[in-house]
Amino acid sequence: MRIHGMTIFAAFIALSLTGMAPPARANMVVISRDTTISATSDCSDTSDPTCFVNNLGVLVGQRSDHYTGIGNYDKNVKFNAAGAGETSTISNSQILVSQAAFGGAANLFSVGEASFAMSFSLDAPEKYELDWSLSSHYTGHDQEVKFTGPDGVIVDDTLGSNEYVSGVLNPGLYTLLVHSRAHAIGLSSEAYSWAELTLTPVPLPDSLVLSASGLLLVGLLMRIRRPVLAAHAI
Repeated sequence: MRIHGMTIFAAFIALSLTGMAPPARANMVVISRDTTISATSDCSDTSDPTCFVNNLGVLVGQRSDHYTGIGNYDKNVKFNAAGAGETSTISNSQILVSQAAFGGAANLFSVGEASFAMSFSLDAPEKYELDWSLSSHYTGHDQEVKFTGPDGVIVDDTLGSNEYVSGVLNPGLYTLLVHSRAHAIGLSSEAYSWAELTLTPVPLPDSLVLSASGLLLVGLLMRIRRPVLAAHAI
């Protein structure tokens, strides 16, 4: 009766574990990351060695920054009336990017630009949520949030204000692009882009957890049964 009772108890425990599967964390590997911010505007100081004549024949100067690491980033650049900046953070479960770019109207040429591109791979399925927002003022702005994967384009938006998508990402290579450009043409130009990609584990199937727990409990029963059989043999 003791063994029969333990068997019923073991079955009850195994069934109670169904639906309590621990999440399976995928391994997100960063393949590449590239952030570039730049501010280009009229250059009134002809002695400045950084000034150059652009393809429109305007003497301009530029301040820029380029980063290819996988750490957090928070920088701004400014030249004359143009400016750009980006704040971005990266972890194994989240990518957050915030950009601003602006150009001044009182210049012949004034462009602020920020560009973020990151590619990563997943070795197991992951649930994802992608939120993004694109906003601008005046004219001459160019913005984009684009997310692609092994099956093609998931999101490619140049107009959205506050958008959201979610689903499951299969194993493979993915790329997130966020871009903001403000080009002043007669009027000031401002562009703001924000995107947040969040990854969460996909729970293991209930059948797998039940099988694992069943094997564990069978082993426990065998350990209990040996002393009982030995006692009967005496």
